[in-house]
Amino acid sequence: KSDIQYLENSVKANENLGAEIMKVASGEKNKARQKALIDQAIVHYKRSLEIYPGFAMANNNLGTFYANLYNDCNQAVPYFKKAIATDSSFGEAIMNLGLCYARLKQNKEAIQTLENGIKFLPGKFMVAYTTLIAIYFEQGDIENSKKTLTQAVALFPESDVPYREMGMQYLEKGDTLNAAGYFKSALKLKDDPQMSRSL
Repeated sequence: KSDIQYLENSVKANENLGAEIMKVASGEKNKARQKALIDQAIVHYKRSLEIYPGFAMANNNLGTFYANLYNDCNQAVPYFKKAIATDSSFGEAIMNLGLCYARLKQNKEAIQTLENGIKFLPGKFMVAYTTLIAIYFEQGDIENSKKTLTQAVALFPESDVPYREMGMQYLEKGDTLNAAGYFKSALKLKDDPQMSRSL
């Protein structure tokens, strides 16, 4: 902070300061102070992008802040798109864009983007797989939902989350028999007293 007055036109200095402020914000318990810190960090990220609009990492990070901290995917999407336009193989930005599309209920775009992101980062973002499981299921595409579940189980063999997601999809449709089968598979991987009682 002391040095930034001499480095106002430095892309990296602004990005680094923004990142450091975000680290402090993540550990801040007071919500008002945390928001003030996040707002400060965003100022520096935006400044780095004013200097160099093609800075893919800063675009992705800024998009992530809007999506996850402000719950504003409409504001986040353009930043993720800019990051991908600069680096078409930027898997994290592709995943983030796909997840935002899913939250915005733009399912066609979400499927296409998440499937593309998985090609770049297979086995890195479990939420991409569980999101695809849910979208395919909602659309009645049980075959692709199960196919994605199989991929997720192979990549995350110790996690109960993919089975839980599939079970929840069946439960929401009122198919308790299939739901119970997936919940049992989840329980084999992780004990959950509440789920056991529900079964």
